[in-house]
Amino acid sequence: MVQIGGLTLVSFKLSLIFIVILAIFVSGCVTPTTNFSSEGISFQYPAYWNQASIPTNDQVLANQSGFKILGVILESDNLTNYIFYVGVGKSNNNLEVASLKLYQNFILKNTNSTINTQTMLRNGYPAYVYSYNTQRTSSNRTLVEKTYVFTKDNLTSYYLMFAAPEGYFEEKKMENLVDSVVII
Repeated sequence: MVQIGGLTLVSFKLSLIFIVILAIFVSGCVTPTTNFSSEGISFQYPAYWNQASIPTNDQVLANQSGFKILGVILESDNLTNYIFYVGVGKSNNNLEVASLKLYQNFILKNTNSTINTQTMLRNGYPAYVYSYNTQRTSSNRTLVEKTYVFTKDNLTSYYLMFAAPEGYFEEKKMENLVDSVVII
Protein backbone atom coordinates (compact mmCIF):
# COMPACT_ATOMS: atom_id res chain seq x y z
CA MET A 1 0.00 0.00 0.00
CA VAL A 2 1.45 3.39 -1.06
CA GLN A 3 1.65 6.00 1.70
CA ILE A 4 2.23 9.74 1.46
CA GLY A 5 3.17 11.39 4.75
CA GLY A 6 1.42 8.68 6.76
CA LEU A 7 -1.73 8.70 4.58
CA THR A 8 -2.69 6.03 2.15
CA LEU A 9 -2.95 7.10 -1.47
CA VAL A 10 -6.76 6.88 -1.27
CA SER A 11 -6.87 9.00 1.93
CA PHE A 12 -4.50 11.52 0.35
CA LYS A 13 -6.69 11.82 -2.77
CA LEU A 14 -9.85 12.24 -0.66
CA SER A 15 -8.14 14.91 1.45
CA LEU A 16 -7.04 16.73 -1.68
CA ILE A 17 -10.56 16.61 -3.15
CA PHE A 18 -12.00 17.93 0.14
CA ILE A 19 -9.54 20.86 0.14
CA VAL A 20 -10.42 21.76 -3.47
CA ILE A 21 -14.17 21.63 -2.72
CA LEU A 22 -13.68 23.75 0.42
CA ALA A 23 -11.67 26.33 -1.55
CA ILE A 24 -14.41 26.58 -4.18
CA PHE A 25 -17.09 26.93 -1.49
CA VAL A 26 -15.21 29.64 0.43
CA SER A 27 -14.39 31.63 -2.72
CA GLY A 28 -18.10 31.74 -3.58
CA CYS A 29 -18.86 33.40 -0.22
CA VAL A 30 -16.76 36.50 -0.88
CA THR A 31 -18.79 39.49 -2.04
CA PRO A 32 -17.07 41.33 -4.92
CA THR A 33 -16.31 44.95 -4.08
CA THR A 34 -15.67 48.15 -5.96
CA ASN A 35 -13.69 51.21 -4.91
CA PHE A 36 -14.94 54.72 -4.16
CA SER A 37 -12.20 57.33 -4.46
CA SER A 38 -12.59 61.10 -4.44
CA GLU A 39 -10.72 64.13 -3.09
CA GLY A 40 -8.35 62.23 -0.80
CA ILE A 41 -10.59 59.46 0.55
CA SER A 42 -11.16 55.94 -0.69
CA PHE A 43 -13.02 52.86 0.56
CA GLN A 44 -14.48 49.58 -0.63
CA TYR A 45 -18.19 48.82 -0.95
CA PRO A 46 -20.14 45.87 -2.42
CA ALA A 47 -20.06 45.86 -6.22
CA TYR A 48 -23.83 45.39 -6.49
CA TRP A 49 -24.45 48.75 -4.74
CA ASN A 50 -25.00 51.85 -6.91
CA GLN A 51 -23.79 55.43 -6.86
CA ALA A 52 -26.74 57.83 -6.85
CA SER A 53 -27.31 61.51 -7.44
CA ILE A 54 -26.92 63.71 -4.37
CA PRO A 55 -30.26 64.74 -2.82
CA THR A 56 -30.66 68.53 -3.04
CA ASN A 57 -31.74 68.93 0.60
CA ASP A 58 -28.74 66.89 1.79
CA GLN A 59 -26.33 69.04 -0.24
CA VAL A 60 -27.88 72.24 1.16
CA LEU A 61 -27.51 70.98 4.75
CA ALA A 62 -23.97 69.73 4.07
CA ASN A 63 -22.99 73.11 2.58
CA GLN A 64 -24.37 74.87 5.68
CA SER A 65 -22.14 72.53 7.71
CA GLY A 66 -19.03 73.38 5.70
CA PHE A 67 -19.01 70.03 3.91
CA LYS A 68 -19.10 69.11 0.26
CA ILE A 69 -20.86 65.83 -0.47
CA LEU A 70 -18.50 63.70 -2.56
CA GLY A 71 -20.92 60.89 -3.25
CA VAL A 72 -23.97 58.84 -2.31
CA ILE A 73 -23.91 55.06 -2.57
CA LEU A 74 -27.03 52.92 -2.19
CA GLU A 75 -27.84 49.29 -1.71
CA SER A 76 -30.66 49.80 -4.18
CA ASP A 77 -31.18 51.68 -7.39
CA ASN A 78 -33.00 54.76 -6.06
CA LEU A 79 -33.36 57.10 -3.10
CA THR A 80 -36.98 56.29 -2.31
CA ASN A 81 -36.63 52.65 -1.31
CA TYR A 82 -32.99 51.89 -0.56
CA ILE A 83 -31.91 49.21 1.88
CA PHE A 84 -28.67 50.94 2.88
CA TYR A 85 -27.41 54.49 2.23
CA VAL A 86 -23.83 55.74 2.44
CA GLY A 87 -23.05 59.43 2.09
CA VAL A 88 -19.48 60.71 2.01
CA GLY A 89 -18.39 64.31 2.44
CA LYS A 90 -15.32 66.49 2.89
CA SER A 91 -14.65 69.63 4.93
CA ASN A 92 -11.61 71.88 5.09
CA ASN A 93 -12.12 72.27 8.84
CA ASN A 94 -10.36 70.44 11.66
CA LEU A 95 -12.13 67.52 13.33
CA GLU A 96 -13.71 69.43 16.22
CA VAL A 97 -15.04 72.29 14.07
CA ALA A 98 -16.19 69.96 11.27
CA SER A 99 -18.03 67.56 13.58
CA LEU A 100 -19.69 70.39 15.54
CA LYS A 101 -20.87 72.15 12.36
CA LEU A 102 -22.17 68.88 10.88
CA TYR A 103 -23.98 68.12 14.13
CA GLN A 104 -25.57 71.57 14.43
CA ASN A 105 -26.44 72.19 10.77
CA PHE A 106 -27.20 68.73 9.41
CA ILE A 107 -27.80 66.08 12.05
CA LEU A 108 -29.90 68.21 14.43
CA LYS A 109 -32.05 69.39 11.51
CA ASN A 110 -32.95 65.74 10.82
CA THR A 111 -33.40 64.44 14.38
CA ASN A 112 -34.04 65.43 17.96
CA SER A 113 -32.09 62.69 19.77
CA THR A 114 -28.44 61.92 19.20
CA ILE A 115 -25.78 59.84 20.88
CA ASN A 116 -22.31 61.29 20.39
CA THR A 117 -19.06 59.45 21.16
CA GLN A 118 -15.44 60.20 20.45
CA THR A 119 -13.44 57.23 19.24
CA MET A 120 -10.61 55.99 17.07
CA LEU A 121 -11.33 54.10 13.86
CA ARG A 122 -9.61 50.73 13.46
CA ASN A 123 -7.40 52.24 10.78
CA GLY A 124 -6.11 54.80 13.30
CA TYR A 125 -8.09 57.93 12.38
CA PRO A 126 -9.58 59.94 15.29
CA ALA A 127 -13.34 60.28 14.93
CA TYR A 128 -16.63 61.44 16.35
CA VAL A 129 -19.56 59.08 15.93
CA TYR A 130 -23.21 60.17 16.02
CA SER A 131 -26.05 57.62 16.27
CA TYR A 132 -29.66 58.70 15.82
CA ASN A 133 -33.07 58.07 14.25
CA THR A 134 -34.36 60.48 11.66
CA GLN A 135 -37.10 61.23 9.15
CA ARG A 136 -35.29 62.01 5.88
CA THR A 137 -36.89 64.32 3.36
CA SER A 138 -35.04 62.62 0.49
CA SER A 139 -36.78 59.30 1.17
CA ASN A 140 -39.74 60.22 3.42
CA ARG A 141 -38.88 57.29 5.69
CA THR A 142 -37.89 56.85 9.31
CA LEU A 143 -34.28 55.75 9.36
CA VAL A 144 -31.60 54.61 11.74
CA GLU A 145 -28.43 56.60 11.06
CA LYS A 146 -24.84 56.53 12.17
CA THR A 147 -22.36 59.19 11.08
CA TYR A 148 -18.59 59.08 11.45
CA VAL A 149 -16.62 62.34 11.21
CA PHE A 150 -12.89 61.69 11.05
CA THR A 151 -9.53 63.10 10.00
CA LYS A 152 -5.98 62.04 9.28
CA ASP A 153 -4.13 65.34 9.68
CA ASN A 154 -6.71 67.47 11.58
CA LEU A 155 -6.72 69.94 8.67
CA THR A 156 -9.25 68.16 6.46
CA SER A 157 -12.19 66.16 7.81
CA TYR A 158 -14.46 63.62 6.17
CA TYR A 159 -17.75 62.06 7.06
CA LEU A 160 -19.40 58.77 6.26
CA MET A 161 -23.12 58.83 6.92
CA PHE A 162 -24.92 55.49 7.03
CA ALA A 163 -28.69 55.08 6.99
CA ALA A 164 -31.17 52.23 6.74
CA PRO A 165 -34.88 51.82 7.41
CA GLU A 166 -35.74 50.78 10.96
CA GLY A 167 -35.13 47.07 11.36
CA TYR A 168 -32.68 46.91 8.42
CA PHE A 169 -29.59 48.62 9.85
CA GLU A 170 -26.71 46.13 9.78
CA GLU A 171 -23.64 47.18 11.76
CA LYS A 172 -21.46 44.67 9.88
CA LYS A 173 -22.07 46.40 6.51
CA MET A 174 -21.04 49.70 8.04
CA GLU A 175 -18.01 48.28 9.86
CA ASN A 176 -16.67 46.60 6.71
CA LEU A 177 -16.84 49.87 4.81
CA VAL A 178 -15.37 52.00 7.63
CA ASP A 179 -12.52 49.51 8.10
CA SER A 180 -11.56 49.90 4.44
CA VAL A 181 -11.24 53.73 4.56
CA VAL A 182 -7.93 55.18 3.45
CA ILE A 183 -7.19 58.90 3.56
CA ILE A 184 -4.51 59.77 1.06
